Amino acid sequence: MDAARPDQPHWWLRHLGVRPSSRRRGLAAAVLAPALVRCDTDGVLAGAAVYSWANVRFLRGFGFEVISTGRTSDDELPLWVLVRQPQRLLTG
Repeated sequence: MDAARPDQPHWWLRHLGVRPSSRRRGLAAAVLAPALVRCDTDGVLAGAAVYSWANVRFLRGFGFEVISTGRTSDDELPLWVLVRQPQRLLTG
């Protein structure tokens, strides 16, 4: 997975999870959003590796794009590597 990570400076989403009984309440988005604002402010990429298509769909909603697909080293799970370019901040 390290080979698929961006070469330039970036923030890497290592873990983000919600208990099944607490899903679909916006908790993961509430945790993720401030980190993405910081990436945008600093002008750096955000990256993540996920093992389910549901997580790909979730991150795509925040502007992440799949840059690599494959399988884990033990060939047990699918693997998607995603990157999000910094977004332009709106100023008033």
